[in-house]
Order: sequence, then C-alpha cells, then structure tokens
Amino acid sequence: MAFDDLFVAEIKHALKQEGCPLCRLARKAEDRYLFFFLHEHMNSLPTYEILAKGGRLCRHHSWLVLDRATRQTGLLGTAVLYDHMTGLLADDLRQAFEASRGKTGVLDRLSRRLLRRKRPEGANPQFCWICRSIAGTEDTFLHYLCKHLEDNAGMKEIYAESDGLCIPHLKAAFARASPSVGSFLLDKAVSDLERLKSQLQEYQRKNDYRFHHEPWGDEKTSPERMVRLCVGPRDSPVSSSRDQQSEQAR
Repeated sequence: MAFDDLFVAEIKHALKQEGCPLCRLARKAEDRYLFFFLHEHMNSLPTYEILAKGGRLCRHHSWLVLDRATRQTGLLGTAVLYDHMTGLLADDLRQAFEASRGKTGVLDRLSRRLLRRKRPEGANPQFCWICRSIAGTEDTFLHYLCKHLEDNAGMKEIYAESDGLCIPHLKAAFARASPSVGSFLLDKAVSDLERLKSQLQEYQRKNDYRFHHEPWGDEKTSPERMVRLCVGPRDSPVSSSRDQQSEQAR
C-alpha cells in the first residue's frame, strides 16, 4: 500500500462515522500524541528543550495532560515537569512585568483592555507544541482530502453521504482546495445547512404546546448537531489549535 493510501483509507473510514471527519482524525492524533508523551516524553530532554525555547502548553492541553496522567500514569511525572517549569514561569512573569512598566496613561490602559478582550485565553497556541503537532496532522489530512476529492469519484461519493466538515475545517479546506473542489465542498455545506435549518424550525414547532403530542424525528438532535457543525464536537482539538490560531491572526 502506498504511503498516501494510508491517509486516504483513514479519511474514508472517518467520513463514514458521525460528525466532522477531520475533527475525528485530529482527536485520534491527539490521543496518540498524549499517550506517548505521558509514557515516554514528558520528562525527556526534547521536552525541556521546547520549554527552554518558550514552549508552553495551552489551557486545553494542560488540563488534558493532568487528567490523562491521573488516570493512566500517576502524577509523579507531571510534578517533575511543573517543578522544572516554575523557574521558567517566573521568568515569564518578570518579562511581562518589564513590558508593562511605564504604560500607565489612560490610552495605554485602554489599549491593554482592548487587547485583553481579543487575546485567546491560555498560553499562546503557537508555543503549545501539542497544538502545533495536531495542526500539522490536520493539514496533512486536509491535503489528501482535497487532493482526492479532485480526482477520485469514489471519495466524492463518500463525502457527499457524510456529515461533512465542520465550519472551521471547511474554511481551512477552502484555503487549499482547487476552485472545483471548493465549490463541491461549499454546495454540500449549504445543502446541509438548509436541511438543518428546516429541522431547527421543526424543533421549534414541536415545542409549541399545540404540537407537543407529535412524535420526534431527526429534528430532536438538530440543536446539538448545529453546534457541532459550527465548532466541531465537544472534545475536538480543533477548538484549541486551529480556532485559537485563527483568533490570534486577527
């Protein structure tokens, strides 16, 4: 089997599951990364080198590492890691303090408040190496998805029958897809949105006391499916990697 066939096989399998296939593949990549990080790399020299160069875990992955360690390996390794990080975090605070000195005017205070509103919470995602790894995996799968939607009729048929990409991954796909593939993705997304809109309206109608006796159909899960389409599933890494990087670029 050729190297790219492995990626295509994973994409096709993910397309046959519920929800955004890229979110599913990113979550698998995150699970795989965290397993090896906790069992082999948490207290390794490469990890300490990343930290020395400014790497920090974002809020999402900091808590995920702690939760996984609690269940899988115990917290000794986490204690060693954060023991090492205390000095680095103290340096971060000193640098933040030095950067803020002298900015005491009204305009400076206003500009800092505005910046705080725009800045995503947690560590800068460009320094979270787990976010970077997952974003790289997403880009690889997006490349193969767009490539094979271009010249593989079977892939188009599978995608047309799938739930399709969530909105964040769809926008990322537009940036790398050809015009024909982009139009194909857009047409399906608009069709899916129209169907969801109809189901949401039916959901509202059946919550009217006059129709509450009518049995529920697919519309019963439409609010949850709409949220999942907008931002990906609840446990998708996309919210901590691609979304925060997009927010930072604004």
